[in-house]
Amino acid sequence: MANETDTYLFGLLCQLVTFSEWHSPKFGTLDFQVTEDALRKIFPWESSFTNVQSGSLAEKLYLPSLKAADETGSSWLSYEADLDVMFIPQKVVIWDSKVEDTRESGKDAISSEIIAYIEDTETPGFIKLRVNNTCKSKLPDEILESGEGRDVVYISSSKFSRLFGKHLSKTEETGPSQFIASEHIQHMSSFGIMKSVDLVFAFRCPQWPSAAREWVNRKRHWPTSETVDGIIQQGCAAVAKGFAGNIHESRENFSRLPLHLKCIWHEK
Repeated sequence: MANETDTYLFGLLCQLVTFSEWHSPKFGTLDFQVTEDALRKIFPWESSFTNVQSGSLAEKLYLPSLKAADETGSSWLSYEADLDVMFIPQKVVIWDSKVEDTRESGKDAISSEIIAYIEDTETPGFIKLRVNNTCKSKLPDEILESGEGRDVVYISSSKFSRLFGKHLSKTEETGPSQFIASEHIQHMSSFGIMKSVDLVFAFRCPQWPSAAREWVNRKRHWPTSETVDGIIQQGCAAVAKGFAGNIHESRENFSRLPLHLKCIWHEK
């Protein structure tokens, strides 16, 4: 006959299988005001940022950790989860002048809203962002890199990442994100443990850029063509990341978020 502890553990497993509301982790609410304040030091004209969350916590893909009963007969169930948060400015966009198909261009942007124009590179998935001098929103010189020719300026991925990290405390640069370890996260629930948070800045592009054309045309069994069309209509986001072989950056990465392709921008 099963003892009381065995019955309790069986109940926990049943709750886990059914994923009841009672056994869902309570992580609380995280405040990203500090991050937005740091970004406003770089983009003072931006009053608010669109917040896009992914990762195991946002997607409810966290894994449980079940501790069996010890000599006292106690047992517990906990969750470990991470969170990726992408901050996107609302007032400005980036633009690919080579994309002419209006079905993929999304809402037309006026020149004063375009902070930079997309230029292709020889590295798949990577782009350059050439500053639009007629944009009403101006970028700080600390994140700019001079290009060839008069008045040709690019947004530097490495300079931006360093400046972003400088305005944040207790973070570590990992690829295009600022990494916050669990010991620096204020909210620690007794039932759910926040493992880490990655803070990512991205420029929004309402189009599907030519640098990402290969993803559209590749042969696939999944997702369906209807899903692909829906993804294209949402445009993409560009995050700061260098690539292997670039004199400014030695790391290489190409990542995605659900329904948001991330093109990687770097300096000239």
